[in-house]
Amino acid sequence: MKKSLIAVGGIYTNEKGRFRQVIGAGAEFRIYGGQEDCDCVGYLSWRIAPGGEVVEVSPPVGTWFSHRSTLRSFASWAKRHALSSEMRRLPTREVGSSPHRGKKRYRLASNPMEQMFADLWEEKNTPIPGRPHGMLSYAVADGVLPTEVSNRDAELVATVIQWLGSPVGMAFLRDAGFIHQG
Repeated sequence: MKKSLIAVGGIYTNEKGRFRQVIGAGAEFRIYGGQEDCDCVGYLSWRIAPGGEVVEVSPPVGTWFSHRSTLRSFASWAKRHALSSEMRRLPTREVGSSPHRGKKRYRLASNPMEQMFADLWEEKNTPIPGRPHGMLSYAVADGVLPTEVSNRDAELVATVIQWLGSPVGMAFLRDAGFIHQG
């Protein structure tokens, strides 16, 4: 398949029962830090048994980590776009909806402090080369190794972080002594 036909959000198949959904593109999806080719994609993958049942989802549903590949390699693997009848069976994820955003996203446009808290939290939890796990993965870990976080837990924590930027959240931070009244 031509590289120019691969798009973020698109679902592709190798016609051997395997499917991939592109969830992002760019240098942030490089496979390793020193990689010169920055034309890369992040993707989710599925395998479907001959009977039509989804038998493998990678990474597991409930997480937001992805596989990475160069665009050239991905295009070589992909034979065609998935058909709508094939896509109905796949547990796809809404592209561009980071789990590290809170439930009250509509408030961001009218509250710059909430926007700042939400943006910073999302940035600190988005995997990048050299930092494959975000802050939350370490915060919930039992030891020193990061733990995968479910989308529900990520959204719950992101909602609280965003709330800290709201007027009520800022009052809470003041009462706790983190913000001094001037």
